[in-house]
Amino acid sequence: CDVSGRAELCSNGMPLAKGSSLLSVVKGAPNFILDYCTEQLAEDGSSKPLTDSDRAAVLDIVDKYSCRALRVLAIATREFPSMPFNERNEDLSTDQKFEAFRC
Repeated sequence: CDVSGRAELCSNGMPLAKGSSLLSVVKGAPNFILDYCTEQLAEDGSSKPLTDSDRAAVLDIVDKYSCRALRVLAIATREFPSMPFNERNEDLSTDQKFEAFRC
């Protein structure tokens, strides 16, 4: 989504880095989403590194919910100053476009 000119996603929401104009948001199984995460949102709204012990703690919580037959989804975001691929390149497959967002 286009977030040009915003300092945060919404009022009192996640802060956005200066110069961000695009926001990619994905959801999925926590064990897969966490594989691609390097940072986490802290309680004060800042970002901090996601350590191996943080990952383990999240997956422990996921296991507790899963044991109760509850489905758990993770949500990850990434900001971009511009589109990570050439939108005019008609030879790019959908998979290649998605891969550009992951890198």
